[in-house]
Amino acid sequence: MVVLAAANAQPQAFGRFGFSETPKAPGFLIDGQGFRAVQSGADTFRFAKPVRFHRDRSSAESAGYSCDLFAGDPQDVTVNLRAPGFEMVFPYGVDLHLASLNGPNLTAGDATYGPGTPAPESKWILVTFADRQPPILFVFIDGAQELQVTGSSGQWRLKTSTVRPVRLRICLPFGLDASTSNDVASLGKLAGEIKGHEDVWTRPAPVLQSTSYQADDKGVKVVWRFDKPGAIVPPAAILAKAAGYAVELTSPVLDIGHGTEEGPLVFSQSAEFSMHLPVRAVPMGRSIVQGRLEFKPASVSPLPTSDTVELALASLVGCRSDASATAASRALEEFFSKTAMALEPQSPGRLTYAGDGGGMESTAASALLLQATSTGMPTERRTPALLTSLLLRFDPMDWRLWVDGTARSRADAIAGLAAALDGDWATRAAGAMLHAGLAARQVLGRYLKGHGYPGASDTLPDPCGDFSGDLFSVDAPKGAFFRSLLSDVRILSSQELTVTGPPERLELAWPYHRGDEKELILMVGTGSRLIPGPNLGRSAISEVQGVVKLRFEPKGDGICSATLIRSGRPAPLPGAAPVPKYSE
Repeated sequence: MVVLAAANAQPQAFGRFGFSETPKAPGFLIDGQGFRAVQSGADTFRFAKPVRFHRDRSSAESAGYSCDLFAGDPQDVTVNLRAPGFEMVFPYGVDLHLASLNGPNLTAGDATYGPGTPAPESKWILVTFADRQPPILFVFIDGAQELQVTGSSGQWRLKTSTVRPVRLRICLPFGLDASTSNDVASLGKLAGEIKGHEDVWTRPAPVLQSTSYQADDKGVKVVWRFDKPGAIVPPAAILAKAAGYAVELTSPVLDIGHGTEEGPLVFSQSAEFSMHLPVRAVPMGRSIVQGRLEFKPASVSPLPTSDTVELALASLVGCRSDASATAASRALEEFFSKTAMALEPQSPGRLTYAGDGGGMESTAASALLLQATSTGMPTERRTPALLTSLLLRFDPMDWRLWVDGTARSRADAIAGLAAALDGDWATRAAGAMLHAGLAARQVLGRYLKGHGYPGASDTLPDPCGDFSGDLFSVDAPKGAFFRSLLSDVRILSSQELTVTGPPERLELAWPYHRGDEKELILMVGTGSRLIPGPNLGRSAISEVQGVVKLRFEPKGDGICSATLIRSGRPAPLPGAAPVPKYSE
């Protein structure tokens, strides 16, 4: 399985940048001709000569592109998602062209300068237009520069006055909020607002130093540590909270009241930023419940997404049938043997989905199935490789699996379930973020309309209904199936285990056929005793910190049994409940 080898090598996540040949900066459209704000009708700042971008460095957080060298053009472009806008390096000064009817105004400090009059050297210069569109802020990172507009209607040039290297940050200080500010008073108001948050726009881009995770019984706390304050907070976190998902920001932030097409611009006010994400922990192993699970696996081939998801959920219960286990194994074998492989963009590895997102949905469903069938095996507790391969595309700002500026919502939802069921805190947090990203999309359209920018909220899949609601909640679980997964007695081996009897004396039974596993492994808590049944031949029992292993030699094919004596006054086991139906 090539994908397993590739994913286990832990290639670096690439988010939105891995398959993109042009820079992807929130609020902007950038191509070889130039750049502009994404708002319809915004003027394009055209390069002196069209450029070709060559991505030569990238991660999920940032990407850098080199360009062909030409006087007045950028030689390097950098997008850091934690900093506003993007940066360009012009080795021989800035030379940008505009085709607007009226030349833009340049505001530096307290004064505004029209075409033909150079704006004096300044650390930042605001570019505004006669027609309604978002103002653009030019920030000179390495020192003040002079800027001037020359030309005539439809043929304007925006140039620095000297031929020397310029490192320029280009950003949207008022987000996509359009402005027709051309009088002194309104331009002065805009300049005053920029001055009020000048550090936000002019400080060097924060660099992520580390990320840590701390789990509790209701979720995971994530702490990002940067080299300086001012990192942009993921817009998905702000919007998800507005959508009703109980994300809790636990660090001070600055909301400037503006945003991009991805959501509000909110900045961390400290170098360390943290939040708490609700996601319940489903214990390791399959849940042991009272009664039998009424679930019949589908026999079609290949399994559609809906059946794969239902089979995965059924696999989390101790009394799942041997037929379900066989169906899961066959479904995974078929997926790996028949799925076309695509090159992973940053290593020699291959993936089970393409750059355009083709195959992500089936990969997510198979990742969930692999997660569910491996969760009971202590030697396989590491995050399954299929899920790891999907998370390479996880975007740290909009919290979705990025596909050419959009996302595959169904893949997001299913991969979120798979990640949330993982035992690794970081992976569980990623599952919660994927859920939050979907929640955010439900209110993003309303947010954009409130800022005068057209947008429609997504109609998003909720493939497992109440199950997702219980998994990503701080409230007591409502669904019977989810409650059944929280049993404090677990099975870590592969048997189909049914249980009867009172809580303090549980009668365990499982089928045995020649060649089956001959070891029953249970998590039962300390002080419990396991007594082999009469239908077992030689047997040996060991117990370490509440994990009991029964090695047995059955007398023949048939039903094996054992009795579990639990100490104290144990709580009753939850009853078996129907597997949630896949629905959207």
